[in-house]
Amino acid sequence: MNADHKIPLMEQELPALDGIEQKLSNPHDSLVKGSTNQTKLSIKNAFSRISHLSVHNVNTALFFIRENWKSGMTQAMMNMPFILNAGNNTGGNPSAAYTSALIGGLINGFFSGSNHSIYAPTWVAAGFNYQIVQKYGYEAVPWVTIMIGLQIYILSHMKWHHLIDFMPNYVIEGYYLGLLFLIANGYIDYAFGLSDMHSNRGFQVYHDRFEMYQEFFRRGDLYYFGASIFIFLLLYFGWKINKDLPLIVLVCLTGLMVGILFPTEKCLKNVYGDVSLKLSFIESGGPHFQPDMWTLIFLFVYAIKMTFYITIQNLLCAKGAEYFTGVKCDHDKEILCVSLTNICAGIFNSIPCCASIRLIILNIRVRNMNRWSSILNGLSVILFYGLFSRYFLQIPLYFVSGILLYSAYMCPTWPYLENAVENQKEINFSQTNYNINHLCILWSY
Repeated sequence: MNADHKIPLMEQELPALDGIEQKLSNPHDSLVKGSTNQTKLSIKNAFSRISHLSVHNVNTALFFIRENWKSGMTQAMMNMPFILNAGNNTGGNPSAAYTSALIGGLINGFFSGSNHSIYAPTWVAAGFNYQIVQKYGYEAVPWVTIMIGLQIYILSHMKWHHLIDFMPNYVIEGYYLGLLFLIANGYIDYAFGLSDMHSNRGFQVYHDRFEMYQEFFRRGDLYYFGASIFIFLLLYFGWKINKDLPLIVLVCLTGLMVGILFPTEKCLKNVYGDVSLKLSFIESGGPHFQPDMWTLIFLFVYAIKMTFYITIQNLLCAKGAEYFTGVKCDHDKEILCVSLTNICAGIFNSIPCCASIRLIILNIRVRNMNRWSSILNGLSVILFYGLFSRYFLQIPLYFVSGILLYSAYMCPTWPYLENAVENQKEINFSQTNYNINHLCILWSY
């Protein structure tokens, strides 16, 4: 089923305009005729822009939802752990990052249609925000977020972002391999609940790795490590025995029961605290931001660094998506989208955000239908993280770590992805997405 052939509503108006055009044979009506032609062209352009989003009957709506719901929820679930951590490390409430994720998913779906993932807060944004919070308080962050969005919009008119088209593929490959190493090195301690750097106490970094591992053994976290390996082996052999058995669901429910029956277990609530979804307008609550002129100038100049980072990050995401999917990205729309997302995030009292590199791989299968996937992603943020967060917070950390290891094991290898892209084959991520779906519902809290 193709959505482009399912939406004849606006095309039905074009014959009526043709009839009007035939009646305008009088030379004096040439001006009206030109206006009619312009109207026809505008309708055609509008039809072309919304053809991937229009749902004019139940069957088309069900088709879009059926084809995209898994990818949309997977995107939200994969991003939420990083989003919550970014919210934690700003020095404010972790739920502040929810708004950016929600706005990013909806804007990316309705306006961009990109082939990479949603716009979300990142670690760089967290460190940037932390410096602002420490000096001026959290009430300054939304204003800086709006400044970043406006700066990106102004920067987009210079059109220098089109230079990304000339970047060779080996640069993209090296960039992602290096980034993968940094992510693995930075998150391996958190995967087993060993580090305090993701706690609600703010932005903390271990400067001495040796002391961290000493603390690891002193606190008895080796128990969590062994339990995580046990959960991984249980899932691994369970999948070997019966691939159709939803063993991850049973493991998650068991973890929820263990966390409720044994309140002394180290659960996700010890990591994130209060993560309820809260929407508010800028300056609507708490202390108001009352800066002087020099403070505004300083913040505007300080935001320029974040502007360049977000713009470059966004372009690298788009370039990486082109490399993996073979689908051309519209860089103008990408820049416009990330600009609009930051402006709206600031208005709704949230933090800066940019494109997320982690989820490019999930969009290989989705391709041009990523618009609806991103919209459903935004709605998933409300459903799973706004309504059911209090329950998933009871999951013990070692259950989450075991599922995380299993999901990493199930991901396709780099040579497999390269071979699939070269041969233009359809990659089946059904099993991987199924695992990641249930993993991230839990790990995100």
